[in-house]
Amino acid sequence: GPVATETARPDAVSLPVQEAYARFSTLGYDYGPNFQGLRTAWEDDTGVGGEAELDTLPDDATGMVGPHPALADAGLHALLLHHLVGGGERRTPIPYAWRGVRLHSAGTPSRLRVRARRTAPDTWSVVYTGTDGAPVLSIDGLTVREAPVTTEPPALFQQNWTEVTVPETGEGTHTVVPNTWLAVGDTGPEGMTRYPDIAGLEAALETGIPVPELIVVPAGGGSGNTPIRVRAELQRLLALLRVLVDDERLGGARIVVTTHNAVRLSHDPVEAEPVDLPGAAVWGLIASAETENPGRFLLLDTDRLDTFLIGAAAATDEPRMAIRDGRSYVPRLAEATPEHDGIHLPQRRTDWKLEVREPGRVDGLAPVPAPEQHRPLGPDEVRIAVRAAGINFRDVLITVGMYPEPGGVGNEGAGVVLEVGPDVQDLAPGDRVMGIFPGAFGPVTVARRAFVAPIPQGWDFTSAAAVPAAYLSAYLALEEAELEPGETVLVHSAAGGVGQAALHLAQHLGAEVLATAGPQKWDLLREQGIDDKHLAHSRRLDFEERFRAAAPPVDVVLNSLTGEAIDASLRLMASTGRFVELGRNELRDPERVAADHGGVRYLPFVLSFQDPERIRRGFSAILSFLEATEGPRTPITRYPVERAVDAFRHMQRGHNVGKLVLEMGTRLRPEGTVLITGGVGTLGALVARHLVVRHGITRLLLVGRRGADAPGATDLRDELTALGAHVTIAACDIADPEAVRTLLDTVPDDHPLTAVIHSAGVVDDATVARLAPSALE
Repeated sequence: GPVATETARPDAVSLPVQEAYARFSTLGYDYGPNFQGLRTAWEDDTGVGGEAELDTLPDDATGMVGPHPALADAGLHALLLHHLVGGGERRTPIPYAWRGVRLHSAGTPSRLRVRARRTAPDTWSVVYTGTDGAPVLSIDGLTVREAPVTTEPPALFQQNWTEVTVPETGEGTHTVVPNTWLAVGDTGPEGMTRYPDIAGLEAALETGIPVPELIVVPAGGGSGNTPIRVRAELQRLLALLRVLVDDERLGGARIVVTTHNAVRLSHDPVEAEPVDLPGAAVWGLIASAETENPGRFLLLDTDRLDTFLIGAAAATDEPRMAIRDGRSYVPRLAEATPEHDGIHLPQRRTDWKLEVREPGRVDGLAPVPAPEQHRPLGPDEVRIAVRAAGINFRDVLITVGMYPEPGGVGNEGAGVVLEVGPDVQDLAPGDRVMGIFPGAFGPVTVARRAFVAPIPQGWDFTSAAAVPAAYLSAYLALEEAELEPGETVLVHSAAGGVGQAALHLAQHLGAEVLATAGPQKWDLLREQGIDDKHLAHSRRLDFEERFRAAAPPVDVVLNSLTGEAIDASLRLMASTGRFVELGRNELRDPERVAADHGGVRYLPFVLSFQDPERIRRGFSAILSFLEATEGPRTPITRYPVERAVDAFRHMQRGHNVGKLVLEMGTRLRPEGTVLITGGVGTLGALVARHLVVRHGITRLLLVGRRGADAPGATDLRDELTALGAHVTIAACDIADPEAVRTLLDTVPDDHPLTAVIHSAGVVDDATVARLAPSALE
């Protein structure tokens, strides 16, 4: 058993406790106030000793069995200090393995003595005692490893998904064994016994069912990427996990938590649906559970709940895996390398936009200077930081030199207001807006107030960027055609952006809709209420015969086709019909059309030719319509702006369904102030250096609870200042809204707040089995 720890022997050498925590900070050990408990430390020829104390026991010590972790950890700081004094300044000792940890007293002391003796070059035995000398806690073997500390910039790392071959799976190897493979949840693999919840499984165990070997827990998904859904799913999984981990009857079961689209693999198609946020959050929770219970859990992101694939994955020792089209991938850490497979964009400038530098080809897109985006604003203008921009077929025609009128690419999007002109009273910096504006394929643009509108609550920037041109064009075109309820409207290219918006509006109005599209897109239109007799191929002329039989005559045509398709459409129309031409590369003479087709009105339509007041009224109408109909239903394919050429090719080949949107990301403005919470901590300091060196940021506001009094704060400020940055270190509790408001009032107007990086946090440690719902919240 443990030997009672004696006080310092007469021949012991004291260690410098007063400067300990400042020295620890230089090695990346930034201990908070509750963890700075080492009071004395000494060393002699038999080992290291010390005393640790907590001035006040933390609130979470109530009901705790044994010493508080902060107190036990502080006792080990004597070992760390011994290492530093012994000349290990450039290497950091890290606890690596624990053996024979035993608790000898259930009390929760506020002061402990510690004695450590070396049993091997890298291993120590440790005994904690109370002030009365009675043993409290002992460790037979604590093995440490040394990590080098270097002044060289550390490499950045990224997670790569590497394809692996699962073990050979002969016939029957992974078939379901009745009652020993089961699922818990609303769904489960076909053929597997399923219990709706953990209570159902426990009840079944009480009846004597065989103890399961494998438990499948489908997770994530559900009703969408909302905070409520994320919270509810984590709470459900936590309640389930605590039982699975604690119930001794299930100790031998492998727990497979399955998700769908919770992680994004590098080779997943760019048009894939957005990551499932509840599933992504589940990955974080289960990863902790797996770390605490090695070998018990498998996180499996799979595109189908297939028993054979689940069994094959579970037969490996991998804790995390993704399956795509029957192929298996595992995450591996690798040194990050820059991406070079897209357009190279300026990293430190915002006065550029994408334009056609080499006309005649879609890959002629390149960034060009755009100083006009930073000119002084006119009275009714708004400067906008673009977050996402919609692509229109007009953009593709411009790149290949087929658009009949001059103009640039990128004319709609969504973003954040940076500045407003003197006559703009209803918008302010920070407002989220969408609209029609030039230069949208760039970080900053300028728009007239009448051409922008506030983004409705709950929409993200990408969804908002898909609306303006499509819905405004469709709404104003149908308004110009004076479409009435009960009339028949033919929508060409109905699976595209404008076509989808027109279909949505016309159906809501009560019109009978005929639609053309490529056959591969018909399922989408069927889902939206278009039956087969009202569907036809957009690149064949038999739509004339098909629709003549289905719904003669046609009152309104929204046209985007050319050549004989125009003539075929005109032949379908009633004499009172209205033919709205949305294209610009084959315009007809309105008088000739009327003469040849019994009075049909030919109405060329160009959104950019509409007057501002009509645009303003149109915006108001479509936003009211979308609010009443639960938002836009146009499918969206997202591309990062660096892959704009891929997006243009996708549209040029007619592969797009719905709307294509370029996501601009957020580009840091060097002249703006960047606020970093936890800014003088280890992570905050690394981020601050990276911003200054890599991104050219010159204004930093570093925030922490102790501000400039935090260990290492002065040295960090001096270092960043020498690199060319203006650095302010402030004391602020980020959890206090009033304190944050006061802090933000100190940001100068000529260097406004342009980014917040949150690296502060609170520690509320617990294993998953002991994680209370309040701590999860």
